[in-house]
Amino acid sequence: MTNAPFQPLGYNHGEYFYLPKGAPQVKSLTADKHSSSHLISMAPLQWWEREYPAKSGFDAAAAANALMRTNEKIGVYDNRRIRGRGAWMDKQRTVLHLGDHLVVDGISKKLSEHNSRWIYEAGSTLELDGINTEPMTNAEAHKVIALCKRFSFEKSISAEFLAGWMVIAQICGVLPWRPHILITGAAGSGKSTVSESVLRPIVGPSAICCMGNTTEAGLRGEAGSDARAVLFDEAESGGEHSKRMQAVLELARQSSSDIGYSILKGSQSGKSVKYQPRLCFCFSSIGAAATQQADNDRVTSLSLIKDEKPGHDERWKALKSDITALLTPEYCVALRARNYDLIPVIIENFKVFSRLLTVKYGSARKGDQYGALLAGSYSLRSRNLIDDATAQAFIESLDWGDTANDATGKDEAQCLSIILQYQIKTEANSTYTVGELIETASLAMNQDHDAAKATLLRHGIKITDSLDGFYVANNHTALAKILEKSSWSKNWGHILARLPGAFKSNPVNFTAGIIQRAVLLPLTIFESGRV
Repeated sequence: MTNAPFQPLGYNHGEYFYLPKGAPQVKSLTADKHSSSHLISMAPLQWWEREYPAKSGFDAAAAANALMRTNEKIGVYDNRRIRGRGAWMDKQRTVLHLGDHLVVDGISKKLSEHNSRWIYEAGSTLELDGINTEPMTNAEAHKVIALCKRFSFEKSISAEFLAGWMVIAQICGVLPWRPHILITGAAGSGKSTVSESVLRPIVGPSAICCMGNTTEAGLRGEAGSDARAVLFDEAESGGEHSKRMQAVLELARQSSSDIGYSILKGSQSGKSVKYQPRLCFCFSSIGAAATQQADNDRVTSLSLIKDEKPGHDERWKALKSDITALLTPEYCVALRARNYDLIPVIIENFKVFSRLLTVKYGSARKGDQYGALLAGSYSLRSRNLIDDATAQAFIESLDWGDTANDATGKDEAQCLSIILQYQIKTEANSTYTVGELIETASLAMNQDHDAAKATLLRHGIKITDSLDGFYVANNHTALAKILEKSSWSKNWGHILARLPGAFKSNPVNFTAGIIQRAVLLPLTIFESGRV
């Protein structure tokens, strides 16, 4: 069937798979569905009549037999071979999948003309503009980094990460690792301006833009097998949004790596469906959405702070004016053209940065995460392949602060943070956080000591007699309520025991008749850098 107007793809559990050239989307047929009407949907009637002639029409049984035997020879079909829209690498070739056609190493081709083990399935036209545009120069591209540095980030390296992400997000399918970022900031910090006035025009119309009520299932259905950027606004993680956002974060987690893990979902037919998501997320929220260490290793937090220095109003007005002047449609298209043109260079530079950062921080995941972001930001400075010495010098020129060793990202620190920030209304009708009550209860001379101590006891927390630590019960309804929206609603004791200076204690008498095993935490846990 070398000249057939469709490609047999194999079989799997009673289904046989085909890719018609006329309508290149994978079609599955069970044995009984190999009827005349279904076969005609894959190839013109005239072709079937010529290949499998009969007195009237064509011999559908003979055709079905030939098709099924061919699929059996091919072997089991794996839908992870499907590649949707976006940028890909295919045997050292750069492939841009625009939905209705491919651009392979700069040459436009029909989907059916590209010979590959990968299946490039048709989709609606994706606007990967910039393909036929002259790539911009180093000097013009560097203006993106300069622009990012004018925002008031808590850590200066965040500007590099933001610039790098905007490059990588547009070509995320070509890398074995897709970094995600989380932009946080209070009102007036510039978060909305970054999201709406910088990210959207630079990343371009190919991005999936969604809001906080978006579900994982909806996002997965929209993306399909595409490799695309996702701009996710209002990604709040508290209250009613908690479970929904955790599901979205799980999708982001699965999207990070190409190591072969898939998402398995049940279908109405009772069979599992495999998904290999390749999305590159930018979350935007007032508070941190990533709560687990596995998320923090894949989602780099970029925190904006409000500029309150003298002259901030004039600086902000000038920044917004310069954003409008710089990020014109023509500029952004030329920038995207540069990114597509530099795909082979960015891939090789990622390998160098990833290797050096893995050695520096002792974590392959951090090496990949930061390596991808730096490969993106470096491509805005140079079109050249980077060597180890130059990459090392570039890494050391950046002010990393405590980015790579930030303890606040760990599960145990996040768990304790949720407990300490929980607000409790006292009998005097005043509201305090658990952390404030612990501080009050640990001061013997404080007049509110006894009331704070009693309130904490009712919530499964007991100050030590020596006032230098506090017990947290392993099993308590009040604590379970505090943590019910988190990932540690049933095992907080085990998680908290990982904190520095913590250890599992013998059973503790919290209130009359309530004796529980607990974790003892020293008050030194509040010292700077410990949590």
